[in-house]
Amino acid sequence: MSTHGSHLDPTVASLLKLPDDERIRALLADRFICHEKVGALLAECDYLAHRPPSLRPRGLLVCAPSGSGKTAFANALVRRYACHPATRLKAATKPVLLISMVNARDAEEIYRRLLEDLGCQRANRYTGKERRSMTLELARAANVQMVIFDEVQDLLNITPRQRVLALMGIKDLMNSLLLPIVALGTQEARYALESDQHLHARFAFRALPVWESDDYFRHFLESFESSLPLKRRSNLGSLTMMRSIIKATQGRLADIVWRLQIAAALAVGGEERVTPDLFHRSAYEFPTIVPAPSSQRRKPHGP
Repeated sequence: MSTHGSHLDPTVASLLKLPDDERIRALLADRFICHEKVGALLAECDYLAHRPPSLRPRGLLVCAPSGSGKTAFANALVRRYACHPATRLKAATKPVLLISMVNARDAEEIYRRLLEDLGCQRANRYTGKERRSMTLELARAANVQMVIFDEVQDLLNITPRQRVLALMGIKDLMNSLLLPIVALGTQEARYALESDQHLHARFAFRALPVWESDDYFRHFLESFESSLPLKRRSNLGSLTMMRSIIKATQGRLADIVWRLQIAAALAVGGEERVTPDLFHRSAYEFPTIVPAPSSQRRKPHGP
């Protein structure tokens, strides 16, 4: 059993030198684990973004139950493509745009949100036609390569007419910029896109996993464990731990991460590893957190 952090990623092992209160904050920080199934999705997104422009751009619809990591995947995809600040000779770049479709009732609202993500302030003061023109112009200048729409299932909560208008806006964006679209949502998102059969036909369907006690989950837990600055190995990938975690969380990623982070924080200064008892206690017991100095900002771990 490791006692010196040899089981950790080198950058994580360096955190073992931190005081316990700082290490607890590091354990509770957001992190993104690029496991096998997500890695395949990222590779497919890379392919869509980098292939030569097509007159019929394709899209990807990624569905999963709530709490399965869709938004974390979207944010990881945004971080994957570096933005560059403006220079005297070149405009700033923003390769990936990300907006939520919650309460997006028409194309004008979609373009308003895209403008805001492009850095345009007070976009609501412009007409619908102006918003569309400015979005296309700024997107080309910023070298946008992909647009992500999160919470697409929310299109089912608006009127059929509003849904048609919103989907027309998405299709117009794809056709005008010749860009791929990545849509994220629950299983109901598939029905939302069916309101426009031409648009629906352009999307390939993919799913994020609900975890089970298998090799994929073991590999995920091993990678997750290597990101936790604890001094001793927890053996999260053992069959006993996997079954306990699945039973307690029903395989929902958000619940898995929440419980493991709490259990790891409870282990600091004591067990220094996640044990079955600490994982059980993470359902009702919480670590003491010393507030960070106001000058420090929390940043997510991972790519």
